[in-house]
Amino acid sequence: MLITIKRIKGLGVFGDFTAPADLPAFARYNIIYGENGSGKTTLSRLFAALEAGAHADYADLEYMIESQSGALSAGQRYGRKVRTFNADYVEANIGQFHGPLRHILIIGEANKTLAEEAAGERATYDERSRAIAAAERAAEKLEAEKGKVFSAIAKTIGEATSGTNLRSYRKPNAEADFARARDLAPLLDAQLKAHRATVHQEQLECVGMPVLPLQPGDPARPFADVAAALRVEIVALLARTAQAGALRRLVEEPMIARWVEEGVTLHRAHNSDHCEFCAQPLPEARMAVLAEHFGVEDQRLKADIERTARNTRNLLDGVAALVFPAKTSLYAELRADYETAVEMAERCRTALVDQIDAAAAGLDEKLLNRATAYARDIAIDPKPLTAALATLAAVIERHNRKTEGFEREKAEARTQLQRHYLSTIVDQVRDLNAQIAVQKTIGTKLTDGAVDLPDPRSLQALKDSFEAKQAKVSSEHAGGAALTDKLKIFLGRTDLRFEAGAEGYLVQRRGKPAKRLSEGEKTA
Repeated sequence: MLITIKRIKGLGVFGDFTAPADLPAFARYNIIYGENGSGKTTLSRLFAALEAGAHADYADLEYMIESQSGALSAGQRYGRKVRTFNADYVEANIGQFHGPLRHILIIGEANKTLAEEAAGERATYDERSRAIAAAERAAEKLEAEKGKVFSAIAKTIGEATSGTNLRSYRKPNAEADFARARDLAPLLDAQLKAHRATVHQEQLECVGMPVLPLQPGDPARPFADVAAALRVEIVALLARTAQAGALRRLVEEPMIARWVEEGVTLHRAHNSDHCEFCAQPLPEARMAVLAEHFGVEDQRLKADIERTARNTRNLLDGVAALVFPAKTSLYAELRADYETAVEMAERCRTALVDQIDAAAAGLDEKLLNRATAYARDIAIDPKPLTAALATLAAVIERHNRKTEGFEREKAEARTQLQRHYLSTIVDQVRDLNAQIAVQKTIGTKLTDGAVDLPDPRSLQALKDSFEAKQAKVSSEHAGGAALTDKLKIFLGRTDLRFEAGAEGYLVQRRGKPAKRLSEGEKTA
């Protein structure tokens, strides 16, 4: 038992301490008190160093202490055990109060094998947990890389379908559309160009169809029927003649015949019996011969020719006046087809105009030579122009359908562009998904266990096993209850409890982690 401290030198605040004469000797129980920094902890550390005879922090320490076993000085081991309870003891044996406190474990020889098995299983569990975490990180990295692929393609699609950076098509849209899409394939260059043009187009007006002239007074009669009937009529007129006693001179000279016919008509209209050209009386016999030459049937033939000639000229004017809409009135992607169709229609129209013009010239010739019959083949074939106009109308119809369903056309163009650009990442996404699946398979295998693993059990089974074995060689659960009872006796209340955790005891206050322990509670 220690009796008294005589001298201390080189120990913190006790730089050079000599006990006064009236310092009482130690009793069985002693109280040492003083202000903060006065040396209470420093003195307790001196007591803790007596058993070893040296202080780790003060190599030049000197002291002289009397005990029942004799005087003690620096460098001299104290033969009795000295137990010092201070902050250093708490730190060394219990730990910090802000985390779990250390378990009290009791392991005997009989449980050594069990403890080693638990340690091995815990090592396997930890190694497998790290591998699972690595697989999860790898999968997350691949998912992030896939996300970048979808973000990039969403930007491309947004710009292609809106033409502006202020777009509403984002990564989630691309991912959702990709997941729903089936049979993705890239568009042909012409299709891609057409769809890109459509989404940037403004809506145009419908375009009227170019129509061939119809028979006057019979708008329901098709142009082809009118042209065919006119051809037949012209051929018949050229073959007709109404001359019974024709004058050779007038037959051979159509221009003179026309001049004489007009003269006869004028003299008859004015009831004149004198020639207006030579001022001589008109011979009755000559007038009778001319009347026979220009008879009633001849006049009927003349009237028929003139009527048919007018109809022919009207048809010719109608075909010549056929108007084709400007190509700029159609959507851009249709203009090439439209221009080709217009060129064909123009060629067919020119050919038809030439045919009708030739037929009209034949009628003019017949008018001057009514006494002569012609067996001539008149070619008026509207079929090529009709077919060319049908091709032209088909292009215009495409334009008009697009105008009538313009928003639908735009929506379809956007959909096709989306599918086109999504098709460009199919291989990349498929490869990333395969790599992600590999990492997830690794994680699942390590989590659920497998026969080809060194330990085929699942992660949870390993955890349950080593925790059960640890429980068999550990008094932590019983220790927690025993410590709680001791704490109750020491403090006189039950609000603080020791609960065993995975890494040590947890100090609970009314079911929650205890914080800001008082000094008395820490001591307890």
